[in-house]
This record gives sequence, C-alpha cells and structure tokens, in this order.
Amino acid sequence: MRNDPSPDKTDTSHPPSLHPQSAPSETDEAISHLAALATALRTSELRTRPDFTHLPPTLTVSNPHSPATATHSGVALSERISAEKRNGRWTWCWSWGDEVAPVTDPVRASDRIRHVLRMPSSV
Repeated sequence: MRNDPSPDKTDTSHPPSLHPQSAPSETDEAISHLAALATALRTSELRTRPDFTHLPPTLTVSNPHSPATATHSGVALSERISAEKRNGRWTWCWSWGDEVAPVTDPVRASDRIRHVLRMPSSV
C-alpha cells in the first residue's frame, strides 16, 4: 500500500521561498540579481563576496589594487551593494541607499562600481 499524500495537502517540508512550485520570494529575486552583478563584474579585477545569509542580502565588491591597500594596513576599497525593489522595479543600490543602476543594465552598474572603487573603465 502506497502512502501518498492526499491531493488537497500541501507539502510543507520546504520553506515557502524554496518550495518547488512557489513563486520566488523578494529575497530570492534579490539574490538572483546580486549573482548577476557578480557575473558582470567577473571580467574586472574587482573581487566580489556574496553575503546571502543575512537580510538584506548583499554583495561586497572590493578593489584589491586600490591606493588604500598600501596606506591603510592592507584594507582595500570596498562597497556593499544590495538589490532592492523600488516603485515596482529592481535596482542595485549603494550601501548609503542611492541607486547604482537598474538591474536591467549590468554594464552601467559595473562601470559605476569600477569608478567608485577607482578602477579603469571597461570601455
């Protein structure tokens, strides 16, 4: 005899955001957008480190070749980027809350981050 759950019962063994049939949560979407930004930055010399274990999830981007590295005990210039839904659209944001660029424009976001962290432009 099979022990199948009845069709009217919902599988609750996964958190809602990880349930195979549920829509992605805003946290899942933010993580996806930050992962896309990390991919866009991969061609630069910038280093990325995700922190998806805390809310909101962030991506720390650092310049290991920054002038600060030599003058501040080896501490590289870095910035924490988040992905936020504002007025119905997703955008990458600086740690102080200003918009970096819409998530639909990873090239612009990459160029702005490179500029702030004092890297040559990719163009």
